[in-house]
Amino acid sequence: MGGSASTSKSLAVAPLVEAVKSGGDEDKQKAARIVADFADSDQNVEQIVDAGGVAPLLQLLDLSKSSLCAQSHAAVALRKVASVEKSRARLDDKAFVAAHAKALATPPDAKVSPSAETRGELARGLGQIALKKSIVAALPAVISVLALPDGEQGVALAKQYAVAAIFSSIMLHTSAKAKQATLEAGGLPGLVAVARSGSDAARRDARTCLTQLAETPAHREAIVAEAERAKLDLGFLRRVEILKS
Repeated sequence: MGGSASTSKSLAVAPLVEAVKSGGDEDKQKAARIVADFADSDQNVEQIVDAGGVAPLLQLLDLSKSSLCAQSHAAVALRKVASVEKSRARLDDKAFVAAHAKALATPPDAKVSPSAETRGELARGLGQIALKKSIVAALPAVISVLALPDGEQGVALAKQYAVAAIFSSIMLHTSAKAKQATLEAGGLPGLVAVARSGSDAARRDARTCLTQLAETPAHREAIVAEAERAKLDLGFLRRVEILKS
């Protein structure tokens, strides 16, 4: 019985993927939503990947070929795919990272721009990819999430996911390049702001990122200056003996 149920579900995925790929705008949006809802287990995610669903979902991240709703559903589905280790290993990392970075790079004040919730999902998906390889090229786009104005719906969570992606990039891969990219992309003010007043998880990850950045002497002066401006107590750096009182 279990095998039959699995086969039935597999057969149902193919037309959904086809609708995401070549349906009309409304069909793409509905299909992307169903695929995102369907991707609620490792087995279902594998079926989506087997059916060739990743590439058309990545296409929906491009707002020149998609709608905001379709993009939002696609971002959720792709994040779920990237969250499953077996499926993550099968992804075209270059295409995944490029599509997510391009979507995140859309200015918030553009005529058509992803919502904070969608930006959070995009950053979260990149954070999953960062578990297996460097996303240094996408860090400027991820860091742009930290500049979103506080108080709007979904912003706090989006910043939490963005910081988590930066954290993974700095901690797991090409740390020196990730640190430099973070600073060059103007990530310091955002990290300091989150370290001061973000959610518990975001504050923890932001402080770890700052600690890692401060291990490089050339970065410390900038961190101290930004922390003083934002009134962030750098005691967490002193505890690890990076800065002395």
